[in-house]
Amino acid sequence: MNRNSFLADIRAAADHEALARVIADVAAAFGFDEFAYASWPSNWRNDRRPDTIISCGHLPIPFNECLTASACDGFIVQVMDTIRPVVWNDETDRQVSRLTEEFVQQGVKEVWAKSERDSHNNRGLLCFLRFRSLPDRPEAKDENGLAWMSYIIHLHGGEFFSRKRLANLSTVLSERECEVLRWTGDGKTSEEISYILAISKNTVNFHVKNAALKLGCVNKTAAVVTAMRLGLL
Repeated sequence: MNRNSFLADIRAAADHEALARVIADVAAAFGFDEFAYASWPSNWRNDRRPDTIISCGHLPIPFNECLTASACDGFIVQVMDTIRPVVWNDETDRQVSRLTEEFVQQGVKEVWAKSERDSHNNRGLLCFLRFRSLPDRPEAKDENGLAWMSYIIHLHGGEFFSRKRLANLSTVLSERECEVLRWTGDGKTSEEISYILAISKNTVNFHVKNAALKLGCVNKTAAVVTAMRLGLL
């Protein structure tokens, strides 16, 4: 697949459907039949339902359910815990997980999967599926090219879904939560903030934790950055 045309297409992908077409083109170029892409904000193990793009919705495998319970699925854990592509084959890899059981039941022969992370800590998982075994796997001839395309897809998809999440965020931080995050962004410690606001250190940490949960962040630094991006501070 020509990299220049791929970049042009993905830059022009302004919505969910256009991004799906680009991923489908990549799948076809490497001899795959179906694909599934999932995007999580920050920590993918927090049981948060991911945003997904799944072969235009026609893939007969319950990826949404499997991905929502991702921290319990052995195959997904394996993929998410390495930056290298993971290749699954129905004959050589019989590890048991809900997802691989679905692969076998639906007649999937081979899967190429890779996890990604972008500068905003959005986590991504891209799977390409094949329903027939090929003697010469096309992706093996250009593994680096497919890995690069996977990363670019995630950069675009992660940003796309990140904007969507921020736009749809209905929970507003309390005045005290904003105040605590504002001081945190100024470099103050919990102890210093407790002195400034005349509240206990435990109360400061309580507000930080609540704000992070509302914003879908794994730590106070991410919470401050996200709140700033939302214009809440």
